Amino acid sequence: MTGQDQAKPSASEPGGTAPATPLWEAISRDLHRRLQKGEFSTGFPGELALANEYGASRGSIRAALRPLREAGLVTAQRGRKPVALPQVVAGKSTAYGPVYSLFATLQEAGMEHYSDVLAQEVEQNEAVAQRLMLAADEPLFHLSRRRYADDVPLALDDVWLPAEQVGPLLERDFSNTALYQELEEACGISLDGGEERLTAVIATEEQARSLQCAADTALLLIDRVGYAGGRPLEYRRSYIVGGDFAVSTSFGARNP
Repeated sequence: MTGQDQAKPSASEPGGTAPATPLWEAISRDLHRRLQKGEFSTGFPGELALANEYGASRGSIRAALRPLREAGLVTAQRGRKPVALPQVVAGKSTAYGPVYSLFATLQEAGMEHYSDVLAQEVEQNEAVAQRLMLAADEPLFHLSRRRYADDVPLALDDVWLPAEQVGPLLERDFSNTALYQELEEACGISLDGGEERLTAVIATEEQARSLQCAADTALLLIDRVGYAGGRPLEYRRSYIVGGDFAVSTSFGARNP
């Protein structure tokens, strides 16, 4: 890095940083500050606009954006400018009872949601059947989706339910709806409880390709069993881009 790559005053904050700080790092810190303030809620500038704003090269801007992308604060697909990502907080929505819905959570966050349906079928899965306390050869309805928030891939989501109880779901369109809504409307079933385990994992190469993220991106694995009438009905496994998602829970009684 040459002497020209040392820090200059910020485009939005007078005084800048110490001269010894690399320019890309100073820009990255300033962009992080501006993101935290919600300055880019209507759209994040492209590399050329940022280069002009900060008086920096495109290379310095790319270097500045790299840690922001790795932290999940912005994302970019080939041929498209970076997009600022609001954090999605699950656990607050009660649209479909006590078990929160990602679809409802995204709607309440003011984000557009849709899905690519990767599988919608009846299959047998011994491991899943065991989680649902069913016979190993029990037919299961399996729904697999890649889920988007504001055109950005957010999650890979697989869910299984006993096929004999949810047959109408085979004919439903899951490209832009909540499973729990369709379960209520088509089958008359509502979940009344559940348990889940959250684990941090690293994206596999296949998951990274599907989610359009780096192969070493942190994902949040949500492993859930949903109950209806006190019996397990739903097994769900979701891989969610970790920097974009948080889970909020409540315990015990609240004061009126």
